[in-house]
Amino acid sequence: MTAFHIVGIVKDFNCNSLREQVTIMVLYLNPDNGGMAVRISSTDITGLLNEIKTQCKSMAASQPFNYSFLDEEFNKQCKEDQRRGEIFLLFSILAILIACLGIFGLAAYSAQQRAKEIGIRKDLGAAIKAAIANPVKRLKTE
Repeated sequence: MTAFHIVGIVKDFNCNSLREQVTIMVLYLNPDNGGMAVRISSTDITGLLNEIKTQCKSMAASQPFNYSFLDEEFNKQCKEDQRRGEIFLLFSILAILIACLGIFGLAAYSAQQRAKEIGIRKDLGAAIKAAIANPVKRLKTE
């Protein structure tokens, strides 16, 4: 087990997706990974990036200089969430449409059966109002 020297404690922040709960995290310097996080506050970002690039090339000329902005990474995550939401909405609308078609089909089938029943009752001499008013009674075929 490696012992570490605690330099400081920072306030909780979410470094993962915003849907995940903030968990315990340890920040430590790993000299082998070759990456770093820099907080900048400048209006000349391109000039500052060029300066950082020259400093990195002077320290490690064989390593490529790749960078990304944290706000762009967060925007990418948010766009993925929005896209997932749009897909969910599309499938929800499709499911509701299929359910409505099923209800319509059931109503059409019921109306067709009812029309046959009313026709048989009329043939047997029932009045139209009596055939329509009492749908519960079924014809007994013996």
